[in-house]
Amino acid sequence: MKKKPQTIAEHFAAFDAAMTKLVRARCCECDLTGIEPALTVARHAMERALPHFPRHERGDELTRLERAQIDLAYYALVIVATIVEKEIGMQLESPDALEKGRIALRTMFAAFTPYLACEDLAFHCDVFGPQCDDEIAGLHAN
Repeated sequence: MKKKPQTIAEHFAAFDAAMTKLVRARCCECDLTGIEPALTVARHAMERALPHFPRHERGDELTRLERAQIDLAYYALVIVATIVEKEIGMQLESPDALEKGRIALRTMFAAFTPYLACEDLAFHCDVFGPQCDDEIAGLHAN
């Protein structure tokens, strides 16, 4: 039986759980500085954006505000990614926990890819690399 693809909400719930585990794995407050407020912003941004993902999936035209809310959620995730990727202390203390957090970020960004505007997709691929042949073709077409 073929596994049903996860929704963006399910991907975000898994990402949020992974980030919570990562925050709990810190040895001191100096690890992942700023992660809690960044995660709060990401949670609120995703909460506002979630109703618009199904409309996008159906091919409905999004308003500028709906598009902006999806973009804001993406940028909020970029902030979280910046904090996790630049973390040095946990790399020495808890490398496995940090790597699981990085994997959760890559998975969340991969799930977000279909919802990105062309300019965001180009940024995404510059940072994370293209995820598949369709992304590569899309970049070359734009």
